[in-house]
Amino acid sequence: DKDFRITNPGAQEVFIFDFGAVVLWGVPRGEEASLLKQIRRYASKGMVGPEEFSSGEDDMAFVASTEASKITILNDVIVLPWSSEAKQRLSVSFAIAQSSVLAIFESRIEKKVEEYKYIPETLAAHGKIHLTELQLGMMIGEVFVIRHDVNLHTEILGKPINIVRLISFQCSYTIYIYIF
Repeated sequence: DKDFRITNPGAQEVFIFDFGAVVLWGVPRGEEASLLKQIRRYASKGMVGPEEFSSGEDDMAFVASTEASKITILNDVIVLPWSSEAKQRLSVSFAIAQSSVLAIFESRIEKKVEEYKYIPETLAAHGKIHLTELQLGMMIGEVFVIRHDVNLHTEILGKPINIVRLISFQCSYTIYIYIF
């Protein structure tokens, strides 16, 4: 999209993580979709549909304050000290990105549970279910694929090596990951 321009380059940051999450800081609402469209052009795999995208989308505000001495988060508002460093915002961004991707996995699980909830209900009511062994096996396989998908994406489960190496910011990361 040739029309896309960052309107205020000094006040905007974009963190793109290798597990498919993007965290935007200071990008106006009108520019978000256009920027994400540009980023998607370079995605090689694993793009999610609109429904899954919305389940992983998290809209938060941030404020830079001269009075704040540390990063705080309350009611979807992140308050940053005026002097906060990009490494600190990276730490918070990674926690937000992990939370968003895990929300997509949770959404997939919830959808499958809802789709198959009739099975235990029917068994409870009638004592049997009218499914072939093949159908049941395929259903179990679908559930296992979703369940193990998180384990296959181990890059979103632990602390990122680059942040762990920044010992002074490791504490920030640990605090923020538990908030989300």
